[in-house]
Amino acid sequence: MTTNSAAAPVDTINGIHSSLNFAGTGNVVGEAFATRNTLHMPTGRKIGGQVAAVNAEVYADGVAPDSDNVSCIRANIGGDATGAGVLDGKTALIAID
Repeated sequence: MTTNSAAAPVDTINGIHSSLNFAGTGNVVGEAFATRNTLHMPTGRKIGGQVAAVNAEVYADGVAPDSDNVSCIRANIGGDATGAGVLDGKTALIAID
């Protein structure tokens, strides 16, 4: 998906914005992911070049980009301040299984 905006100025624009909300009273006992990217690797064929389930890229469209706050990946804990404080000690930046 490619998102182009001709509006100026733009406050927020997302190519893909996915979210996962929990409504009702049920519990999740398996997995819950706001985004899941699966890269299927075929058997019997060589897949060359750069291959990844996720590619995070900051791309300069011109010779003089102007921004002071750029990152390839941004991780934060947000929401209710008390709840965020609880999650702060329980949230891993990366989990490798």
